[in-house]
Amino acid sequence: MVSPSAFRKKLYRWSSLHPRNDPWIEERDPYRIWISEILLQQTRSDQARGRYLSFLEHFPNLKALANAKEEAVLLQWQGLGYYARAKNLLRTARILEFNLGGIYPHTPEALSNLPGIGPYTAAAIASFAFDHPTAVIDGNVIRVLSRILGIPFLPDTSANKTAWLQIAQRYLDKRAPARYNQAIMNFGALHCKPATPRCSGCPFGNQCEAHRSGRIRNFPARKKKLVKQERYFSYFLMIDLDGHCAINRRDPQDIWGGLYQLPLIETQAPSTAADFDGPRLRTSFPWLLRPSPVEYIGSQTAVLSHQRVHCRFYRLLCSSKSGKIKPPLSFENPENLVNFAFPSVLHRFITDSLKKGLC
Repeated sequence: MVSPSAFRKKLYRWSSLHPRNDPWIEERDPYRIWISEILLQQTRSDQARGRYLSFLEHFPNLKALANAKEEAVLLQWQGLGYYARAKNLLRTARILEFNLGGIYPHTPEALSNLPGIGPYTAAAIASFAFDHPTAVIDGNVIRVLSRILGIPFLPDTSANKTAWLQIAQRYLDKRAPARYNQAIMNFGALHCKPATPRCSGCPFGNQCEAHRSGRIRNFPARKKKLVKQERYFSYFLMIDLDGHCAINRRDPQDIWGGLYQLPLIETQAPSTAADFDGPRLRTSFPWLLRPSPVEYIGSQTAVLSHQRVHCRFYRLLCSSKSGKIKPPLSFENPENLVNFAFPSVLHRFITDSLKKGLC
């Protein structure tokens, strides 16, 4: 087994030969570190680069983000998924700016008390911004250490988390935690990859337990596969007499909470146009006046971490001149729809519909 000092020496040598040019590398500003780490939680680094710079262009500092409207933040997050991240960014920004005087806590324990900042993100901010001697434990770190040290379990229980933290802290360079944490994460992302690790050119060679024993595929341990919930969404592109489209905001407690959508009926099974006659539509949408027959115009599927959402799209003409129309429902000029944050599946559909002249 490689010793902590030998491990760090080889890791640093590899790191010096393989610099990474992402815009957040070697960043010391806690705000920018925080934004990058939240982005990277569920977003590939190649996709995150442009979105990181765009987000900072709109919200360049903590004060700008804290004073932003939720709709504006969600619009900048459009297409990244896991929208709770964006809403927690806003909640935490307001706490930091208005309750804590714009000062970030310096310890992982205190940072973890803020919305959306878990143990990994707290460790990253504390070590990168404040040189706090704490090890980060993300997917890259887990993969590297589990393979090299032959760790047969994930940090998926309280006891396993404690064990992982002890191991990670033992290998941490406490004199240079930022340098070490960045190096080991880069090594996992660029060299010790999930499916295609570069074992032939690995600086650890036969010191790696997974490689030495010929069991690369066994490390890290596999997560239990989740059974996805199947959901069926029927969306309606409703065009009124003035050519405006009906939209409303989603329930904040459900998937895509707080984002905008087309009027929706959720069913227990795939729908067809025949399922939506006049009485069915008026029951679901009491404000709807004189709807035309429903026309099916397409379908898409959105695959989330725990759900698979089957979306079918229908078009109809109607009158919006009803006193029952109240916020969050509104009829909008199609050209203005770009100013609203939609889930990716709806954003694609609306963009395509605009090109085809369907709205």
